[in-house]
Amino acid sequence: MKKTVPLILMVLAAFVCHGQTTTFGVKAGFNLSEQTHNNYVNDGQSLLTGFNAGGFIDVGFKNFSIQPGLFLTSWGEADQSKYVFRNPGNGGPGAIPSTTRLYYIELPVNFLYRARLAKGTDIHFGGGPYIAQGFAEHNVVGTSSDYSQTFSYDNPDFGFDAIVGVTVKRFLVDAGFSYGIANIDENAPQSSHNMAFSLSIGYIFK
Repeated sequence: MKKTVPLILMVLAAFVCHGQTTTFGVKAGFNLSEQTHNNYVNDGQSLLTGFNAGGFIDVGFKNFSIQPGLFLTSWGEADQSKYVFRNPGNGGPGAIPSTTRLYYIELPVNFLYRARLAKGTDIHFGGGPYIAQGFAEHNVVGTSSDYSQTFSYDNPDFGFDAIVGVTVKRFLVDAGFSYGIANIDENAPQSSHNMAFSLSIGYIFK
């Protein structure tokens, strides 16, 4: 992570210097996330609501642009069967509902194609890689355990984003999908990956 981020920033600085237009923007919204696993069944799994907020640079080249950003992001999972117990009332198996929220500093770099719909209005779509460093974790297990702790998953996470949106003058709306290809679970041989849908609104400074 310490070597990768400076290298990415150097490459992005070169693009900024050669871009035809460069604008800055901010955006924020919500995420619906979960984790995929290979070693146990996620019965009763549902999407966990989180957030994203940060800023970006848009370096334009005719009909496409390169858009790096820096965001505070929360991902995680809500699960009904991660913690299984033996019900003393009838001797049968039961499950304790739980949520795990993971907080990241995320650096995405998206490559976007743009098409004008009308004067001052365009659509954009594309995607690209991201790298994210986790720094905090919050867990809720049943109704009796609610605690924060230092980040217990493997770092960093990295994967790919897909994004589609519309810009009207200085305002934008983006919908996105992220999938982590890094295994963030330190308990081998289990494999866990972040996955999230997002919806954000933003403002562009020109």
